[in-house]
Amino acid sequence: MSRNLKARDIAQRPNAVVRKDNHSWQVQSTDGRSNYTVIDWGDRKQCNCVDYRRRKQECKHIKAVEYVVLKERFGDLIN
Repeated sequence: MSRNLKARDIAQRPNAVVRKDNHSWQVQSTDGRSNYTVIDWGDRKQCNCVDYRRRKQECKHIKAVEYVVLKERFGDLIN
């Protein structure tokens, strides 16, 4: 399964993506056993998961946050 599909699955689970404050989110792992923090620095987002630390590119947790933000903003237009 692609990173985007995994992110969408995470984002659609109840309470899997929780806003902690204006700039940070707590996001569950795919299996639900761990939580990661995604921080929005304005010009980029950062996650404390292993995938992000290794690749320095958007991970599924960052993509899940982006999906939730879009869903909040545009509602049912986002599937």
